[in-house]
Amino acid sequence: MSDQAVRARRIVVKLNGLVPLLSPTVAGLPAAVAELEEWGADAVVLGQHLFYDSDIDHPGSVRLDPARTSLDPLLVLASIAATTKRMRLTTGAVVAPLYSAAGLGKAVASLDQLSGGRMELGVVAGWQRSEFDAVGIPYEERFARLEEIIRYCRVMWSGSPFSFEGRFTRVAGVYANPVPVQGPSVPVYIGGRPTGITARRVVRLGDGWIASEGARAPDVEVGMEQLRTACRDAGADASRYRVRATAHPDGTGHAADRLLDHTRDLFALGVNDVTVALGGVARDRREAEEFVRAAVDLRQATDDSV
Repeated sequence: MSDQAVRARRIVVKLNGLVPLLSPTVAGLPAAVAELEEWGADAVVLGQHLFYDSDIDHPGSVRLDPARTSLDPLLVLASIAATTKRMRLTTGAVVAPLYSAAGLGKAVASLDQLSGGRMELGVVAGWQRSEFDAVGIPYEERFARLEEIIRYCRVMWSGSPFSFEGRFTRVAGVYANPVPVQGPSVPVYIGGRPTGITARRVVRLGDGWIASEGARAPDVEVGMEQLRTACRDAGADASRYRVRATAHPDGTGHAADRLLDHTRDLFALGVNDVTVALGGVARDRREAEEFVRAAVDLRQATDDSV
């Protein structure tokens, strides 16, 4: 990405909650997202789980409803690529160790081709042991597999023929066409707790950090400081790494106004991508449009003030 693209601020809309707010069924999501693009939203995001254990808490302090809908993000984003022209398509995030390196790399390359170079890959190591048991992947290997998959994808996306020698994946002189429109520069954002280990992993392998869905501004600030420290230690330019965080309608008063206030606070911290969930602040299409347009105006005003 260009320096300007790396530093740009964006409003990212969660796909979770758009049914039934903007579409009565999942089948209508591509058309609903085309509306979001008209309203000015910069990107959409969808996370991934194979399933949820009953009565389980996300380690990022988010209470999960195990019965909630959980779609395959790569398939959904592929359908959205056909109805949109500008907005970025990002995962937030896929549990990378549940995939084979070749399978994930091929899916992302295909989606980047379908979207004309608008794909961004968010990945995490995962936290729900039962998912790993279901696919026969040792839970204890998840971080090692995450790192190797990122390295493999970069090589795979660079062009064919290619070879790779890792702990879990080995290929020699193979062809995997087409490569992404963005080549090996498909942005890869790594999720994790705001620790030094996470920050160092981002600096070594990624293009940015995804704060936990439940992280509040103080947690995000800690993670950003960890990222700056890791960059200093590695001699890297901190400005080339994006940070994505979720806004929350905390406090009292009108929910939409509170969410805009938190969005403003996150941008002020230096967050690049603020993720918003429309289901918590809008009761119908009109209110959803009003909020998205207000959030985009806020983002533009923030850009103009820098």
